[in-house]
Amino acid sequence: MYNSILNPIDDKSIVGEDFKYNDSFLLIEQEIDKTHSAYFDGNTDWELVLNNSYELLNTKSKDLKIATWWIYSIWKKDSFLGLEKNLTIYINFIRSFNDNLYPKSLKAKINTITWFEETITNELINQNFQDRVNIIDFLNSFQELCTVYNNILNNDEKYFKKIIKILSDKISIDEQTRVETQKKEELLKDDSLDIISEDTVSSSLSLLKKTATSLSSFYRQRDFTDIKAIKITRFLSWFEVDELPINENGITPLNPPSILELDELKQLYNEKKYKEALILCEEIIEMCPFWLDGHYYSFKILELIDKSYISKEVQNQFISYIKTNKGLLNLYFQDKTPFASAKTKSWIKKELETNDNKNETDEKNDEIDIDEITNLKEIMKKIEEKYSKSTNEKDKFLLRIKHLEIAINFNKDDISLALFDELDKNIKKYNLVEWNPQIVSKVYSLVLSSFTSIQIKREKLEKMYSILCKIDIDKALEININ
Repeated sequence: MYNSILNPIDDKSIVGEDFKYNDSFLLIEQEIDKTHSAYFDGNTDWELVLNNSYELLNTKSKDLKIATWWIYSIWKKDSFLGLEKNLTIYINFIRSFNDNLYPKSLKAKINTITWFEETITNELINQNFQDRVNIIDFLNSFQELCTVYNNILNNDEKYFKKIIKILSDKISIDEQTRVETQKKEELLKDDSLDIISEDTVSSSLSLLKKTATSLSSFYRQRDFTDIKAIKITRFLSWFEVDELPINENGITPLNPPSILELDELKQLYNEKKYKEALILCEEIIEMCPFWLDGHYYSFKILELIDKSYISKEVQNQFISYIKTNKGLLNLYFQDKTPFASAKTKSWIKKELETNDNKNETDEKNDEIDIDEITNLKEIMKKIEEKYSKSTNEKDKFLLRIKHLEIAINFNKDDISLALFDELDKNIKKYNLVEWNPQIVSKVYSLVLSSFTSIQIKREKLEKMYSILCKIDIDKALEININ
């Protein structure tokens, strides 16, 4: 996605204009100063820095300082994997625009480079970076970055000396360890034994993930629907997920995917550019194991291009992941964006119910595919007509549930609550908790997983949950009341 910063601004100007006095530039600078100045509280919004710097580089100005903010914000937001993945783009950016880059002042360029060298060096060393990266690739990248810095500054200064020395020493130590290990293996006459020790497990794990990432990229470039790429992506995404992330009232400290990437994905999907959309979607999934909407996007795209066998693989793996990590659907990123949108929850719920063999009446009323609805008024009118013509109270009740599902799916809270109020009155009127607990479970689990104590009084939520525990404990265990 970020390769676009390597393109010229436009036909008239390759590098655009100097933006150092522009409000957008000053906004980014002020945001970064929150961390690096004694006068601010230290809570920099790195998502804002990343998005704004990328936007300026892409459309307004080819500026070394903005580009350096951009790569640094990627490091702060996406850690080692983000830095490794995008450092080459940063290097190519400097190499491509070279002397044409803003700022024109040599002193300003030196100040930017000095700041970045000191800051990134200290932060990498503090996190024992040599055990968490592909050391050869990382060494090559920083040596190359030193060279491009020399070119634009016309000097022979040795930048990133500490980083390069640590990596070089690590390579020497690893090579020495490899030779010693090989000798031990030869002495033991067990050449087939790969020795993983406490000292090498981190680097081995990093190498495994790096290799797997390269493999998924290779398969995806050869065939964007390659099932091996699909499987490897999910392996990488879920490999280190051992349990639900820590949370407080459902809110986790995790960052959601980049807004820019999500907007680009939606645009590609709406424009029916399914190849580009699937590739981008899978790349985001690889980086963000709790972005559940991505699996729904991949499933829908594969269905639309008639890759039903592969879409089934995506669906089966995802449903298994959801079943293993119960409660995942009720969690949120730190900005209160849900892990799963209403549409994704609806899809998951439908698949789980299908796997649990829904009764025949439910299937009859599920002939309306919520995910395919584009005209809310039209479909609500259609259901209302069915409701008016129906003479069977049970069918009417199920149609009201369908009404409720659609209203929730389209975030129509007022309509949803009114429909629920009607359903709840009928549940009490016909004593359905005793006579048809399955249908009550459907209503209560839908409402409890979609609303919080902000919309419905907590006492009422707790009462519903108590009833659900008695009639359908499996569904109750999947829900957290907020």
